[in-house]
Formats: sequence, structure tokens, C-alpha cells
Amino acid sequence: MKKYFYSLFLFLIVLQFSTLSYGQTTQKERLEKHVYYMAADSLKGRKAGSKEAQKVAEYISNQFSTIGLETILDKFDFPIITLSSDGPYQNVIGVWEGSDSILKRELIVIGAHYDHLGTKLKKEEEIVYNGADDNASGTAALIELARNLVQQKELTKRTLVFVAFDAEEIGLQGSKFFINYVKAVKPVHKMVLMINFDMVGYLKQSGKLKIAGVGTVQNYLTYFNAVSFPESYRLVLKKKDHSILTGSDHDSFLAEQIPAFYVTTGLKSPYHKPEDDAHLIDYDGLSIIVDYFTELVPLFANDTHLKPSDGLKKTSFHDKKSYFGLTAGIGNMRYNYRYGTVDGKKGTALQLGLYGKVSLSNSFALKGEAAYSYTNRYRKEGIIQTHEVTFPVVLLLKSTYENWIEMSMGAGGYYSHFFHLREKNFDPIVKQYYPYEVGWILDFEMRVSRMIYGLQYRYGLNEMIVAPQEEDMARSRMFQFKIGFVF
Repeated sequence: MKKYFYSLFLFLIVLQFSTLSYGQTTQKERLEKHVYYMAADSLKGRKAGSKEAQKVAEYISNQFSTIGLETILDKFDFPIITLSSDGPYQNVIGVWEGSDSILKRELIVIGAHYDHLGTKLKKEEEIVYNGADDNASGTAALIELARNLVQQKELTKRTLVFVAFDAEEIGLQGSKFFINYVKAVKPVHKMVLMINFDMVGYLKQSGKLKIAGVGTVQNYLTYFNAVSFPESYRLVLKKKDHSILTGSDHDSFLAEQIPAFYVTTGLKSPYHKPEDDAHLIDYDGLSIIVDYFTELVPLFANDTHLKPSDGLKKTSFHDKKSYFGLTAGIGNMRYNYRYGTVDGKKGTALQLGLYGKVSLSNSFALKGEAAYSYTNRYRKEGIIQTHEVTFPVVLLLKSTYENWIEMSMGAGGYYSHFFHLREKNFDPIVKQYYPYEVGWILDFEMRVSRMIYGLQYRYGLNEMIVAPQEEDMARSRMFQFKIGFVF
């Protein structure tokens, strides 16, 4: 009996220590748990509005509640229902009220989107896009940052609002809805700063943490210089976000003239690919990022002199009606002969230029370009290779959705000046050329955020050769695909 008692006693001690050890999970272990849950195959890529995304929303809500936040599951819908067959969509909001009677009406929003691409059917096989880095990593960081800040002994003076956004992948809809929600429900409150975590799981592979948009806050270096980042990694501070390939929920806040930071380790992960899985995430690096912002956020939340910079308006793109950028084009060039029944052989056309678009009204815009072109022109007389500068001007009819998607089409004219011509296998009878070409243009264009995609058809109205073969006038035709980026 005595032996049995000692055995039971030892068992209870071991069980107690095992339970205690299990309960005291590290931050790294919790981050790993969050990412593995959200990026599991069973959740089928967390497509915005799907049943699986709703499960993730409930998971985040439970985490917020356990931490001690006032939690809100905010359901919404939006007009373009063709973007997703699921719904409703829902943001998860956790609120930690500030301690100062006045400053608590100023909100610091810390966000990350939890939705991803869902699944795609390839050769009758369902492929899951788990989105571990994009953006289970950012959502996991959001949860643990909230835990750290709530567990601090002193409340921050300003109110902290932690938001897991839905529907980022289909046009930043969650963040747009949240901004309107705050305006309607909390009109006396003001959003003074937004910090957005998107793709933060590859610190070791990237070697750096980028924080873009810091120039939207006055004297931003006073905050960032006060907190050290591990010397083994680079902390890259960008005044503005100039990324071509990415857009995220911070853009919605910049459009409303709210200072916003974009936090990322970059495109080192398998971005928008099915290989973006949980086992590839750098959890040590993710924990470092959480620790860094645990120290940094209170500096913004407690500083009575926190103000937006004078250059904030210059950092926002989505409120612009007119803009400029760069374009590149590739297409084919051929000749249409007036008397001949056979058109010329197709040649190539390459183009690189500067692009500008001026809004005339809500429905019309004027577009102009200054572009360098190289063409390989096949004619009856032989081949002409040209270097030229082209100045097209087009009047466009446009339609815009929240200045995020813009469709436009129109017509106009162009002038091309040839500054270099080279003959190849050419009939020696041809000696003189006109140094220019004029013509008209048909133009179709689509802008998605900052990216431009377009199709352009050009038809020349004059002959470039003074004495064409057999006096058979030929007019050039060019069809090209264009892509560009606007600032």
C-alpha cells in the first residue's frame, strides 16, 4: 500500500510539471501553431467569404477574446459580387482602449489580412493555395503582438485596434469597409496611424525587414531610432511604398490620408503559388519581428506629438485622378499596300516610354506618351530597321471602380520621327525617305491599382519612302500589347 502511494504521488508530480510545461508555450511555438492552423490543407486556401475563411475568423476571434480584447466579428458585403461566389465577408476586430481620456479617441490600427486565393482545379486535381507567408504569417504576428501589448502593465494612451482583414485578395475590400465602419460607428474617433503586416515570414531568407511609408509620420526617425533591431538583419525604412508587384490594405488608409506603414520581408516566399506552405516559414524571424513591434508600437501610442507629415498627400495613389508612369510594348508591324493584293510580311516592334494621363472629368481622360521604338519593317523593296521617337495623344472614355480598377478606350493620333534608318536586302533604286510618319490610334487600356495593361492599334497615313516601288503606296499597321506602372 505504501509503495502504491509513493507511485501515485510521483505520477501526480510528473503530471503537474508536464501540464505546466505545456501551458507555458513560447511565442515562437504559438506563432507556429497559428500559421500551421491557417495554412492547413483542410482550410482550402481561406478564400475570401468561404466557409473555411469563416472558420479562420472564428479562430482569430477566440484568440483575441482569450487575450482580453473587446472582440467584434464584423460581417459585410460589397457591390462586385462576381469577384467571389461566397460570402458574407468578415473582418475580425479586437479593441484595447487607451488610458488617456482625450487621446483614447485616437486610434492606432494594426492589421493583417487573413484571406488567400483558395483552390484551383488543374487537370481534374484540386490544388490548394495555403498562403502561409501570404498572409498567415502576418495574421499570426498580429495575434501575438496583441498578446504582448495587452500583457504590458501600463495601458497605452491611444486606443489600439487590431484588425484581421478579409477580402484583401479581391480588391482590399475588408480594409475599405473597416474605414467606412469606423466613420459610421465611431464618428468621434480618429485613425492616426495604420501598421500593416503582409508577408513577414521570410526574415532569414530575405536578410531584411522592410517598413515602407514611414515618411507619412512627422519625425519618424525619432521613433525608429529608439528601438534596436538585431544587427544580423537589415532594417530598411522607406519613406514611400514604391513596390510595383504588391498592394495591400495600407493603401486603403493612405487613400483616406491616414499615415500607414507596410511591413514585409518581401517576395522571397512562393508568392501566390501552391508551394507557400507552413514548414517554410522562418518562425525565429517572425518572433523577432513581433518583439520589435512590441517595443515600437507604444512609442507611437503614447507620444502626444504624433502627427502626419506634410508630404502625406504625395504618398497616396488611390485618390489621384491624373498620374504618370512608365510603359513597355511589344507587337508586330506590317504594311498594307494600296494596289497590291498581298500585304507585307509581319515585322517586330518594341517600345519603351513615359506615360501620362490627365483626367478631364469622371468619364473622360487625355493620355499622352513619349516613347522610343525599334521596328523591323518588311516591304516589297526590302527590310527597313528603324529607331524612332513616337508621340501619341489619345482621348479616352473611362469607367472607374473606387479608383482601384479603371477601364478605358478611345482614339487619337500620333507622330513618329525616324532618327536612324538602316536598309537590309534593299532595292538600290530607293534613295530618299520621309523622316516622319503620322497616323491614327485605337486604344484599349485597363489599370489595376498601379499596373497598366493595354492593347493599341496604329495605322499610318503617309508613305515613308519618297519613290516607292511601282508607285504602290504602303501604309504601316502596328498592333501591340502594352504593360506599364504608374507612380
